[in-house]
Amino acid sequence: MTDSESIPDNSHYDNITACSAAKPADGVTRILEVLKDNPRGVNIREIAEATKLNRMSVAKYLEVLTALEITEVRNLGNAKLYYLSQRLPVTTFRQLTSKPFFVLNRDAVVLQVNDALYSQYIGLPREEIIGVPIFRHIKNRMVDPGAWVKAFEKALAGQEITLEVGDQFNGTITWYNVTMRPIRFPDGSPGVIVTGDDNITETKRIGTELRESEEKFCSLVENINDIIFSVDMAGILTYISPQAARYGYSPADLIGKHFDQIISPEDIGLIFSHFMNIRESGLYLHGVLFRAPAADGRILWLEGNGMIQQDTSGTYTSINGVLRDVTDRVLAERALTEFRSRYDALADTFSGIVAINPENHRIEYMSERFIRHRGRDATGEYCHKAFYNLDTVCPWCIAGRVAAGERIVQYLKSRREGQLYQKVNTPVTHGDGSVSVTITINEIDPAAQDAGILPAP
Repeated sequence: MTDSESIPDNSHYDNITACSAAKPADGVTRILEVLKDNPRGVNIREIAEATKLNRMSVAKYLEVLTALEITEVRNLGNAKLYYLSQRLPVTTFRQLTSKPFFVLNRDAVVLQVNDALYSQYIGLPREEIIGVPIFRHIKNRMVDPGAWVKAFEKALAGQEITLEVGDQFNGTITWYNVTMRPIRFPDGSPGVIVTGDDNITETKRIGTELRESEEKFCSLVENINDIIFSVDMAGILTYISPQAARYGYSPADLIGKHFDQIISPEDIGLIFSHFMNIRESGLYLHGVLFRAPAADGRILWLEGNGMIQQDTSGTYTSINGVLRDVTDRVLAERALTEFRSRYDALADTFSGIVAINPENHRIEYMSERFIRHRGRDATGEYCHKAFYNLDTVCPWCIAGRVAAGERIVQYLKSRREGQLYQKVNTPVTHGDGSVSVTITINEIDPAAQDAGILPAP
C-alpha cells in the first residue's frame, strides 16, 4: 500500500466522542469494517443495515470521519457513497515524514514548507514563498518545468508521482528524486504534498557518463570494419554487429544459430577444436583463420580473435570476439606463393639466377638451383665476397652500367669445371622505383663449345 492509500491509525478515533453517547468507538469500528469490505462504496442505509446502527448515528459518525479525512464521500445521482480515504491526511503526513516537503493547494499555491526544505533547498525568505504559486519560483530554476507541471496535475487528480528534478540554483544543477502525493485538506479540497527525496546528482552524472560511453561503444561497434560477435557456451550466436550486412546477412539472419551453421564445412572441425579449448581452459583465441560463405556464395577468409567472459562467481558465460575479413590478404598471399612456385620452376631451367642491389652490391636473391650448385645460400652477402672472395668491389663490375639501363651479355669459363657459361645482366625496376641487376646464368652446349660456335651476344 502506498502512502497515498494508507489509513490513519485508531488514534484518530479518539476524537469521535461527540457522535454517540453509547460506545462510539465500537460504532466507528463497525462502520470502518463495512467500508473496508466494500471498496466500491456504500450508502448510509447499507451501512446502517450492516452495523445495526440507526441511520442518524451512522450519518453523524460519517460526518466526523470525513472531516478527519478518514473517509471520502462521492455523489452518485441523489445518493452519497462513502469510501475509506485514498488520500493521505496532511496532519498524518506531517507526523510520518522528516523529509523536506512543501504543501500546495489545488492552485499550486504554497501553503506550508517545513524547516528541512527551507534550510536545504530554498534560497528565499519564507514570506516570499508562502502564499505564492510555486510555478513562479520553479520556472527559472527547474531544468524541465513542464514535466514538473504535468506531474503536479496528475498528483492533484489522485496519482502518486515520482520524477527526477534538476534544480539550477547558484549556477549549478542539482538533481533530486521528487515525489508528489495527493492529499485532502479538512475542508475537503484536494492538494499536493511535494517531498524532496534523495539527492541523485552523482548517480545522474554516472548514469550520463555510462550512457555516453555506451553510445560511443555502440558507435564504434557499428562503424568499424571488423565484425563483433558473441556466442554462448553452447556455441549459439547471441550477438553479431551490423557489419554482417556487408556480406548479405542481417544480424537477425545469424543470431540464434550455432557457429557450425555459418562456417564452411572444411573448417568446422578446426573451429570446434578451438571452441572446446577456450571453453575448457579460458585461454585467449588469437589469429584463427577459417572460411565462411557470404550470402551470395562467395567464400570469405576470416581471422578470428576472442576471449571468454565470466560472471561474478567465475562461471564462464560467453565468448566475445572480433572477426576480420582477410580474404584479399589470403588470396594475395596465395597468388604470390603460386607465382613464386612458378618463378622457381622457371628459374630451375637456368643454371642460376641472381639478383644484386647495384647500390650496395649485396645479393638480393639466389635461385634454388644456383644455391645447390654453389653449396650455400649467400643472400644478403656482398657479391664480390661471396663469389670471388674479394673485400672490395670487383674491378670489372658492370652493375652500375646495367642499373643505368644497359643489358650486357658475358661469357665465363669455370676454372673448377672447365664449363663455359653465358651471363645475361638485365636491369629490373621495382614498384618503388628501385633497380636490381638480375643475372641469368646458363651453360653453353658442349658441342657448340668444342666446335668453337658460341651464341651471338
